[in-house]
Amino acid sequence: ASSAEKPFAVSHAEAATAKRELARRAVAWPDGGIDVFVVGQDSTVYSRSRRGGDWREWTTHGGRAFSPPSIVAHDKVVELFVLGVDSAIWHAAIPVA
Repeated sequence: ASSAEKPFAVSHAEAATAKRELARRAVAWPDGGIDVFVVGQDSTVYSRSRRGGDWREWTTHGGRAFSPPSIVAHDKVVELFVLGVDSAIWHAAIPVA
C-alpha cells in the first residue's frame, strides 16, 4: 500500500533521519479533512494533512519543543502550543487549506 493509504507510513528518507514522533495530536474538520501534529525526536514540530482522501507530505514548523503539541482548532486555523526547551510556552497560528 502507498503512503497515501497509510497516514503514518515512514519513507526510507524519513527513517534515515530518525523522525520518530513523541506524541500525535489531530483535528478532524467537518469537510472530512484531518491535520496531525507531532514533535519529532529532533524536537521539531511537524504536521501532515489529509484532504480529498489523500495524505500530504510532512511539513516542518521548526522550533525546539520539549512537550507534545497542544492544539485548538477553529475557522480553518490550528492554534499550536508547545513548551520550548527554554521553558517558555510557544504558540503558532497555522492556517489550513
